[in-house]
Amino acid sequence: MAQITQHGKIRMRERIHSHQRKITLFNLAKKYGYTAQNFIPPLSHYLRSKAEGKKKKVKIYQNNVYIYSKNTKKLITVFPVPEKYQPINQFFISQPNPKITQRKVMFAEISKDLENIVLTIPKAD
Repeated sequence: MAQITQHGKIRMRERIHSHQRKITLFNLAKKYGYTAQNFIPPLSHYLRSKAEGKKKKVKIYQNNVYIYSKNTKKLITVFPVPEKYQPINQFFISQPNPKITQRKVMFAEISKDLENIVLTIPKAD
């Protein structure tokens, strides 16, 4: 179960004006938040700098930056995405993931091959 540090609770109260429970919001951020890999520089570099190497995870959810510990999974702090990175849509990677595209093409080719196999099997009398 997700946990929030005392500092994280204070920052959420100060900075996030949502009617959702704070723990629910944090869980949504962990599950659906965007990571540095979803963005191009300079936003991706900014998020990586906040991660302090491999110690912390950083995600953006609903225009807020959530920082939590990789080890304890506890929320450390949350703050709005800085103005210079707003709107974040301008920094999204627009190209589709090549692995996913390649899998879709392979699946389509295999499906066509299977249709051909089914059509060429002679009927038993």
